[in-house]
Amino acid sequence: MCHCDPGAGLRPPDPLSLAAQLAREAESVIIVPGYGMALAHAASDAVALGRRLEQMGKEVCYAVHPVAGRMPGHMHVLLAEAEVDYDKLYEMDAINPRFADTDLALIVGACDVVNPQAVETEDTPISGMPILHADQARHVVVLNLDDKPGYSGVPNSLYTQPHTVMVLGDAKHSLEQLRAALEEPCLLPEPTPQPTPSLDPLTQAAQLAREAESVIIVPGYGLALAHAASDAVALGRRLEQMGKDVRYAVRPVPWPTRAEPAACPVTCTCFWPKLRWTTTSSMR
Repeated sequence: MCHCDPGAGLRPPDPLSLAAQLAREAESVIIVPGYGMALAHAASDAVALGRRLEQMGKEVCYAVHPVAGRMPGHMHVLLAEAEVDYDKLYEMDAINPRFADTDLALIVGACDVVNPQAVETEDTPISGMPILHADQARHVVVLNLDDKPGYSGVPNSLYTQPHTVMVLGDAKHSLEQLRAALEEPCLLPEPTPQPTPSLDPLTQAAQLAREAESVIIVPGYGLALAHAASDAVALGRRLEQMGKDVRYAVRPVPWPTRAEPAACPVTCTCFWPKLRWTTTSSMR
């Protein structure tokens, strides 16, 4: 399964593309209709999306809050008119235990009835009101007109949770766009592995050396200036003790210098006895 991740060096995907990718990857989807769906006359579009997801092999059902809409039963009427199978409609008490095991909760025009503030915060107009636990799904896509509070005036904390994707705009239009986007191939590339940015260069170098199976050490004039030949060899031997295949690559003229050859003792192979030498010609 491809997981969406803006990743290092990648431009974050737009919300609609990310919502489509989450829907493609999901195996189970719960659609949560609300009053915004009714205002947008989008019930048939929500059901059409649900049927397309079922054709793609997803398990789809609908979660109905008892007071969603302008009156009790409002959502039942709209979904029935859109010809949803009755056995796919679930009341709040029956569906709530299923959210935690659901890949995607798709909110269509609902706000207060999925607002976690009702159970997390005291002294608000909705405190203590039973809600649909859409926030417990692995991912949440919200298709609402905007991110403003609902009728209660209480900001919805679901909107800012890290596993929530907000696709704002007219619900009918958003549903049409999402259904069309499902037909497109995944346009989100897998992130390219990058070194952990929090590691300093020395720590990164040590990590790369630990992970390597073969190592070629390339000495240069700076090694001579630092009198570090024995240290380079000691490092090579330690790598060999760790099971690495270690070789030394030496160019016939290993550094540009005006000094006489005699002033460069490292050019003499006897300076490093019993090492595995590799010339540049054999490295091609």
